[in-house]
Amino acid sequence: MLKLNWNKIYRTEYLKDKSTLKIANKYKCAKRTVRTNFLKLDLKLRTQKEARALVDVKTIVGKGKDHSSWKGGKTINPAGYIFQKVDAYHPRKNDKGYVFEHILVMEKYLGRYLILKEEIHHLDFVRTNNKIENLYLFKNRSKHQKYHWFLRKLVLTLIKRRYTFFPLKISNQIGR
Repeated sequence: MLKLNWNKIYRTEYLKDKSTLKIANKYKCAKRTVRTNFLKLDLKLRTQKEARALVDVKTIVGKGKDHSSWKGGKTINPAGYIFQKVDAYHPRKNDKGYVFEHILVMEKYLGRYLILKEEIHHLDFVRTNNKIENLYLFKNRSKHQKYHWFLRKLVLTLIKRRYTFFPLKISNQIGR
């Protein structure tokens, strides 16, 4: 690792109102490393009040893409669907600026916004698999529900005819 001259950094940067965080980012080290090295050399550090007066908190923490916890604008909701952050106008954008990723993938494929009645089905039932090959567009909720009832009936028929077997726990959940 590169040996740093902490006395020089203190004089040329810290004393010229640069924060320990900015110094740490510049030299690719932790903020604590900067403070520790300054203290080892008995260099005077700013009080918290002095430091706050120099730095706007919003510039440190950042917002959106500038925030240190930014994960590319994606998050998973409690139901297991991926939400994607969108900057521009979108008819299905929630109050925090997110749209379901499977909706965005289908819209990109179709080249248009989805009609509010239209619903998307994940063919493999994996809610995070948003590849276009895994998505099927239904005209409305009724058609989507009929498909699910068809699948349920098919599975029950297969079980009754002993083409397949499900453990008792799963069989009870699907109505056997």
